[in-house]
Amino acid sequence: MVLLIALAGCIQRTLPPRPVDIPSPARVAVLPFRVDLGAGGDPDAAPVPEETGASTARLLTERLDAAGIAVVGADAVRRAVPGPAAEGYDAQRARTIADAVGANVLVVGTLRHYVERQGSGLGVTAPASVAYEVVVVRASDGAVLGNDRFDYTQAPLNENLLDLPLFLEGGARWRTRAEILERALGDTARRLARWLGGKPTG
Repeated sequence: MVLLIALAGCIQRTLPPRPVDIPSPARVAVLPFRVDLGAGGDPDAAPVPEETGASTARLLTERLDAAGIAVVGADAVRRAVPGPAAEGYDAQRARTIADAVGANVLVVGTLRHYVERQGSGLGVTAPASVAYEVVVVRASDGAVLGNDRFDYTQAPLNENLLDLPLFLEGGARWRTRAEILERALGDTARRLARWLGGKPTG
């Protein structure tokens, strides 16, 4: 018997009403995500590929571009980043990158949880789980303008009937961590685009 499933979790959106001090027009650079999964993880969990931070930034960049936001290409941003993303981004490092690529707004992301399902689309012994946060920063002075957080673990549908649309959209099956991340980043991009003055998206 196949369990009905859906995404259950929480999303914290703290983008304020669009402030007047966001550079206009915005030219956005999404920095490679820092992968900070903490200690004490499951030793049997699938490892996180080395390129996950860069590929996550690339996907968010593509989604922002599709939403009408002027973005710096992911490859150009990556080349401009001095050292690994794991070192984090202080205000000085962020300004250096922004100057190098001609951006006036930076999106700095951290992947906090990236657990692969154990099982298949029809049934799992452990579901996929994804958590990340993005912070929008004004490049000129490093001021934080807003943030967006996502935290989801897929759960049986009967635990959250309000998520039925997500369940149906996902093909009525257990999703992989990459599928959850891709959909979530699309939602984040649409929110950021509306906030930064991009074209309306569905």
